[in-house]
Amino acid sequence: MRLWRPLTLLAGTALTRAALLTEPDFSANSGQHLPTELVADTRSPNPAAARPQQQQPAARLISDDVLALIEDTMALWDAKGISVAVVRRQPGSDAFDVETRAFGVKGRDGEPMTTDTLLPIASNSKAFTVAAAGLLVANESVPLEWTTKIHRLLPEFELQDSVAQERTCLLDMFSHRTGLPRHDAAFRSYVDDPAGFSLRTVKYLRPSVEFRDVYQYNNHMFNIGASLVGNLTATRFEDFVKENVFDAIGFTRTTYNVQEAIDNGRLSEGFWRTGESPTSEGKVYAGYVDVATHVGAGGILSSANDLALWLQTLLLNGKSPKSGKQVIPSEVLAKMSTGITVSAGSGRLPEFGPVVYGMGFMQSAYQGHQYIEHGGSLHGYRSQIIRFSLDGLGIAILTNDDSHGVYIYEAIKWRIAEELLSTPVHVDWNSRNKAVNAKRLQAVVDERNARRSSPPDAPLPDVTLEKLSATYFNPAYGKLSFKVKGDGVLRAWTDNLGGGPSILALHHFSGNHFNASITLFELPLGESENVVVEDEVVDAEFEIVDGRVKGFAVWGGLWGAGEGVPSPKGEIPREKAEIWFERVEWPWEHSLVLQNM
Repeated sequence: MRLWRPLTLLAGTALTRAALLTEPDFSANSGQHLPTELVADTRSPNPAAARPQQQQPAARLISDDVLALIEDTMALWDAKGISVAVVRRQPGSDAFDVETRAFGVKGRDGEPMTTDTLLPIASNSKAFTVAAAGLLVANESVPLEWTTKIHRLLPEFELQDSVAQERTCLLDMFSHRTGLPRHDAAFRSYVDDPAGFSLRTVKYLRPSVEFRDVYQYNNHMFNIGASLVGNLTATRFEDFVKENVFDAIGFTRTTYNVQEAIDNGRLSEGFWRTGESPTSEGKVYAGYVDVATHVGAGGILSSANDLALWLQTLLLNGKSPKSGKQVIPSEVLAKMSTGITVSAGSGRLPEFGPVVYGMGFMQSAYQGHQYIEHGGSLHGYRSQIIRFSLDGLGIAILTNDDSHGVYIYEAIKWRIAEELLSTPVHVDWNSRNKAVNAKRLQAVVDERNARRSSPPDAPLPDVTLEKLSATYFNPAYGKLSFKVKGDGVLRAWTDNLGGGPSILALHHFSGNHFNASITLFELPLGESENVVVEDEVVDAEFEIVDGRVKGFAVWGGLWGAGEGVPSPKGEIPREKAEIWFERVEWPWEHSLVLQNM
């Protein structure tokens, strides 16, 4: 599941996607959404690779052919706005050729997107969180090393796996190998201290694998990293990053402050499509995102112009291109960029190599050129930042299109790289991704139909629906109070799941087993009505002993485990649960748990 946030209905517009609630964050493994085998051979020789390059002005990095591709890509996917930054290091020099461009609009009012327009970079914020921790490691003024056990510095840090609890260090947290799956639905948007919330919550989250067993993307750990930096420096994490990274590099727009960006008119609205299917384009929503919930994992807003400086800083091994000063120690940047966990053990397509994840960066190769990158995804937005360090090339792409944004930036990113690196093949990524999107939409329909088809003569639950209409509680996911109406569906309204209001509807399947339909809503900033932003179906089963309802289990992917990781096994529902909700009397003596979360 990605980092869910607010949007508003854009009336009279069509297009959307019914993405899975636990859809992989493509920041974790760029191209994870793309095919692992060719639907058709969409590659073609690069004519420029077979003949000498024509001379162009030194700063011209985005060619007319690429400009045409960008226009075609925006039209194909109905993209609203895009901004692009490309930098290339001049041979034997610390100087760069730099080109930034903006296309389309930043919002419903039709105001043009500019290279100073701010958009959430989502999970590309993770590198800044790691860099902040790395500054403390390099400074040696605080008792922090990459291998320092987190619980020794943060006594509140607890995990259900005692081995992980005892041994987790920064290397584990930032390379996604603690054993915890995503558990993104446990985020909440109304807490005053989002980083502290993750720190207090993880002890209630069930692990899906053993410690250091496999790569599993987890956003909570980066919020905990932000909490650690704040605690060790006795300052707000955001202020520490602004002073020691943003300002030190020379950023002029980048911020964590959403409301300030809205007030000064710099923030782009995001566009989100819901209800897309093989037979429907669905509807488009638009609105502003509040990224504060994900401060360490995805809380930064930035622009193409500032990201051009960030790319140069990365290619200069941590030095500011403006001042020449070392902002991020080179050894810290090298540690961040070096693979720790294996995200993909083999290349997913002929052009790619295996994928390894470091700390806030992942590394692979494209047509023989090593690259380091990360992506970002929030409701309404996508981002991609990639650098080819050995070639001195960096590319950043921001778009306010969420549903198709990953397809958009893949097509643009790889074409720019193919031209500037003179690769032997140009891939038609738009054709590939059209086929991928069609296949994905059909798979969603097929899965939903399979889940919602109750078997003939299915047995009834062990107790009446009225007895199931009760209050249930999980310390991380909060309280659910079900009521039943005349249609025989149990429904609970909650503001806990996925960082915003939602409805959990239980449709009877067989016996004590129900299909759980989760509809997520958001109240966009400055708006008065909630809108639907997600709809997903998972499994739920009540545990009933001697006519008494003990609670219910949820499984089927809601916890967002890594690829190939199965749901828990067991004889009774609570053993099979990805998330277990205990039946409680409400209000009850432990209600302070919720107030303190």
